[in-house]
Amino acid sequence: MKTNYIKPIYLIIGSLLLLIISCFFLFFATTRNQRKMQSYPKVNKVEKIKEPKKIFIIKPIADELIKQEKSVKIDSVFGFKLGDKLNEESILKELKLNNGQKIYEVSSTNSSEKFDHYYVTLEDNKIKDVRFVKNFNNRKDAQKEEQRLLNLLKETYKDLKEESSYKYYKDNNGTIIMLVYKEILNKHQLKLHYFF
Repeated sequence: MKTNYIKPIYLIIGSLLLLIISCFFLFFATTRNQRKMQSYPKVNKVEKIKEPKKIFIIKPIADELIKQEKSVKIDSVFGFKLGDKLNEESILKELKLNNGQKIYEVSSTNSSEKFDHYYVTLEDNKIKDVRFVKNFNNRKDAQKEEQRLLNLLKETYKDLKEESSYKYYKDNNGTIIMLVYKEILNKHQLKLHYFF
């Protein structure tokens, strides 16, 4: 009869011992992991890299718009105006361009500049474009006159653009005035082209 009472006590004691041993191993394992973590070098928190703000370059566009607003309108050039009706009595002769288009050499008593030739093309008997031509026997005289005309144009059209063989100005309406220097067979020619 005594043995029946002893067994449950042993069971309770055994369970308690197992619980104590389990707690001990759990504690030992936790402290061991903490020691390992402390032995590793510290890693700082990764900071999120801020992306630089996108800057849209709008200044050149704004500058161009300001230039366009300030651009000088080309109303007329040396007494000629695009869209004006041509006085037929001023026609000296009729010629043809390489593309077959008619072009007229005209006299100009109204021109504020002296050129050797004045050529116009017409549309509905109205001036569509004008070409002023000066011929020279030597480069020096041609270049001197080119610079004089260039300075004259720059006084009126501040934003004159320069390329290797020509200089030009374009207003907001798309009207263009272009100064071209050509050397052909030892002949030197300056041509001022005024067109839309």
